[in-house]
Amino acid sequence: LTTLLDVPRTIEYLAYLGYQYLNDSQLSAITVTRDKKIDLDKKQTSRNVFRCHVMGAKGVGKTSLLQGHLNRNLRYVATLNKEHLSSFTINTVQVYGQEKYLLLHEVDVAVSDMLNPTEMNCDVACLVYDVTNPRTFEFCARMYLKHFLDSRIPTLVVACKTEHPAIRQDYHLSPAQFCHKYKLPPPQSFTCIDKVNKEVYIKLATMAAYPNLKRLVHMLLVQQNPLWLQEKIRHVRDIISRDDKIYLKIGLLAAALAGVGFIVYRMSSSSSSSR
Repeated sequence: LTTLLDVPRTIEYLAYLGYQYLNDSQLSAITVTRDKKIDLDKKQTSRNVFRCHVMGAKGVGKTSLLQGHLNRNLRYVATLNKEHLSSFTINTVQVYGQEKYLLLHEVDVAVSDMLNPTEMNCDVACLVYDVTNPRTFEFCARMYLKHFLDSRIPTLVVACKTEHPAIRQDYHLSPAQFCHKYKLPPPQSFTCIDKVNKEVYIKLATMAAYPNLKRLVHMLLVQQNPLWLQEKIRHVRDIISRDDKIYLKIGLLAAALAGVGFIVYRMSSSSSSSR
């Protein structure tokens, strides 16, 4: 983490450890990778460290998401002094059997703010909302439309606190509908009260390492927690509850037609055998 964020200090550490006496220069310890734009054009990268910027309204669970990356559940985090928690966490993630480093950085911004080049300099963006707070997804939607819609940065919407029942968000599109409209992966659920859901980190690392795979493949990379499926089922149930009589009539009619068809089939079979 220090090497990525503070190269001069890393060189100082190397000097303290005597690296310069074993090698001609401390610069031999540093590998400079090619520009990310070239990686996107070539559709491949040799990098093993990827940066994810985490954004969301206040109180949605960004800190829990970052601490979960260190295998810390919510009960453990509650014992820590939040003032001493870093806005950066880094850990290894397995992507297609290869070990990658995923750096999470909590970016503290408001919807009205313009992201500066440093805040936009990431390999994947993570937009977080709280399923129990109806006003939090609007932040994600506006941030995506304002900053990431026309960018080449892969974006994942994460639904936090999914151990609680989800309530309707105060936005004209549901999270699942929004993701479908703008060709994003379905919202990824996250909870870490006792056991940390690690799938979200695998998904973020995979999207960062393979940004050209786009929406369809990203949907298949990790088993999804079916938030979007739950929404579809709820919608169907609402329709059925409103039109119980219609569906009952259709069902009875289908059964009657099937019965008549079976009788006709038996009669035709009997007449054929009698001949």
